[in-house]
Amino acid sequence: MKSLNVGCLIAFGVLSLLLVACDFSTSEEIAEKEASVSCPKALACPDTLEPGTICDARDGKIYRTVKIGAQTWMAENMNHCADDTWCYADSSSNCDIYGRLYQWTSAMKACPEGFHLPSRDEWDSLAAYAMEQAGNENNSLRSTESWNLDLVTPGNDVFGFNALASGRYYFRAFTDMGFKAYFWTNESENSETAYIRSLSGMINTMGFGNSFKDSGLSVRCLKDESE
Repeated sequence: MKSLNVGCLIAFGVLSLLLVACDFSTSEEIAEKEASVSCPKALACPDTLEPGTICDARDGKIYRTVKIGAQTWMAENMNHCADDTWCYADSSSNCDIYGRLYQWTSAMKACPEGFHLPSRDEWDSLAAYAMEQAGNENNSLRSTESWNLDLVTPGNDVFGFNALASGRYYFRAFTDMGFKAYFWTNESENSETAYIRSLSGMINTMGFGNSFKDSGLSVRCLKDESE
């Protein structure tokens, strides 16, 4: 009996070593690890730009801008490659179309020089202007494309804001593409969450609330006010 116990202990020790040596990560955990990405080589900005565009000097990407009321917004989601970001469904083509999904700490550093991650008040000013001018603070900001899930209505993009249904990375899963757009604000609620704004294909108002900071949401940048 004693020799049997010793044999069991040896077998258990070997099994423990094997368990330590193996990686039993789920696909979601692997995707989370890959949030720290390998970024493509940066390009230089061109010498001249078309009116209504800017170039991010960090990587040479060009973005359209749009003036809505007193504010100048980027008319596309940020696609600056950085750690703690994702392409929806881990597909680079989704980054090209919808921009990247950022954790909040990365979102705070995502905007190019001269632009910043908007505050709640700045988002609410955009919503108020859209309501005043178009009678709707949701449809008038949403693109006519990409809102394609059942029961979802496309936007009419009155102002050229061009909000796409870019979805999010939430609780280790990609969700809501075709149905909803989620945007970070620059305001932290506490150590775990930050405030957000959202647009949906099923309601008429701009959504508000919070999200865990390790979620992946879109970033839309606002031009700094002139001094």
